Amino acid sequence: MNIPMSCSGYGVKPVLEREKAMPILEARGLSKRYDTGGLFSRLAGRADSGITALDYVSFKLERGETLGIVGESGAGKTTLALLILGLLEPTCGIVLVDGKEYHHRRNERRERARRIQLVWQDSLAALDPRQRIVTSVVEPLLIHRLVNMSEARKAAEALLTEVGLEASLLDRYPGELSGGQAQRVVIARALALNPDIVLCDEFASALDARAKVRIADLLIRLRKERQLTYIIIAHDLPVVSMMTDSVAVMYRGSIVEQGPTRLILEEPLHPYTRLLVSSDPATQPDFLEGPVEPAPAGDQLEATNSSGCAFSPRCPDSTEACLKEKIVLQGAGDRAVACRELKI
Repeated sequence: MNIPMSCSGYGVKPVLEREKAMPILEARGLSKRYDTGGLFSRLAGRADSGITALDYVSFKLERGETLGIVGESGAGKTTLALLILGLLEPTCGIVLVDGKEYHHRRNERRERARRIQLVWQDSLAALDPRQRIVTSVVEPLLIHRLVNMSEARKAAEALLTEVGLEASLLDRYPGELSGGQAQRVVIARALALNPDIVLCDEFASALDARAKVRIADLLIRLRKERQLTYIIIAHDLPVVSMMTDSVAVMYRGSIVEQGPTRLILEEPLHPYTRLLVSSDPATQPDFLEGPVEPAPAGDQLEATNSSGCAFSPRCPDSTEACLKEKIVLQGAGDRAVACRELKI
């Protein structure tokens, strides 16, 4: 089944249908294409003068669940995050929060920001080095006029205490904090607006092993106490295994496999998922005998421009049909895979 880069079909239901209450977050046919050919290419009718960063991504996330999104650099994870946050407009598709689509009017942007917050990958870069910690933490509350100046410090103290930091740190600057402390400050700021959904973008990538586990434990505790819903973008599969209920595996802008975390990591189906899991010794199942070597960069570029399966140039099971036709996610229950050679 070929997937056209148009908005005509974005309303189709995601493949993983579950008869539950309305999901807190739903993506329907999200696509993002960047034009690179300029005005003359478009006037000449050259439709291929662009880069597809995200290609028809759909999923549902239930309240209180944690979804992991994994994949190599260039998989489309960051683009998907920016679309969910409303910081990018999709070429096609919609994002629904409790069934509501938010547009780019100012009041709707503010409401969306209150409901979905981001924990940045680089915590020190996310904090203004010229601002004291107290200012960074309460800034969202002041912008949304939820506290006045006389209440701000008390609110900041409560938030820092909640993430396991001493209130005495409020008068320090970001450069005076350790990496773990700075990450806790960023989490405290994300919690300030009492969001429903927290998107964590590679939150553990800059931390040592001990700090990584402590921050993961903190996020798990906050999920229970605040009844939060998480989206965890990560390349660290042990963190994904520890924190998530389900996983979406992305490759070249598409989800190639999706399902419960344990099944994805212990019994990967898609050839790319098998490669991803086998390359991480901490999560490698017994039946995978060593990592699969990635293809040269040129082959990956060829896959991007192919009308077929993007992974086919790297896939040991690829057939001629794989090069010509792209397959969408197919499956039953909570498990789905995009591979013509696999049936669920």
